[in-house]
Amino acid sequence: MVSAVSALIADATTGTVTPVSLAGVTVPVLHPSMWPPGAVVALADGAWHAWAALCTADDGESWTAADPSTDDLRVFSDDLEEALGQRLQDIADVVSVLDNHAAAVTADLRRWYNVDVRWLWATDAAIRVSHTHVRHLLDHLPPESAYKTALRDRLTSKDFQDAPEPDGWGPWSRTEELLAVLIDHVNWLQYATLAAAGGKPSEPVPFRRPGVGQSGRERRIHAALTAAHVQYLRDHDGAAPPPGWDHGVDAAAIN
Repeated sequence: MVSAVSALIADATTGTVTPVSLAGVTVPVLHPSMWPPGAVVALADGAWHAWAALCTADDGESWTAADPSTDDLRVFSDDLEEALGQRLQDIADVVSVLDNHAAAVTADLRRWYNVDVRWLWATDAAIRVSHTHVRHLLDHLPPESAYKTALRDRLTSKDFQDAPEPDGWGPWSRTEELLAVLIDHVNWLQYATLAAAGGKPSEPVPFRRPGVGQSGRERRIHAALTAAHVQYLRDHDGAAPPPGWDHGVDAAAIN
């Protein structure tokens, strides 16, 4: 198991080549900063031989000589992570994130931490950062960061409906959550006031949280209300509807 302390130490002390035992043979593993993305993908797919040909100092010769079994690979994987101070999954995850969000991650690491993403592949150990270190930075970016925003923009209402109950407040701060709740309460008070005055207001829709898009039904209701509002403006020479105006839209009948 790779501890957080060993990961930090590895950032500062791991050399260019790390010897790791495999079935009685010493494999000279290159530092992850020298692993090409294609090799990381091969490793994630379980193609160890393809990885060894690209990520060892002897181009995979010692790997071929070892001819490892499945059990040998399991032990080697644990020993490799311990020697590097990095989880192999972290390396694969960061490469995948960069493949999909390179521009956002580049900007965020520089803006929030003054870290150059290219330091992942730096030959100078003084500035080089590990994939695990970068993953930790990404995990703790603020909600307004470009990367976190890109992730939210990919999510739909169904994604949130299917998601498990969160352990905490998620990417929003407590203050932001309370503000959203306050907005919802104000909207309901306005709804109740208009209804009490004889109007027929539509029930308010909960304030949109990060990443929560409108459902198809919500979009159709909004389109119907907008169309009714536009028609009123046309019929009354641009005059705004009065308070409590009956828009004539039956939201309950819209599927």
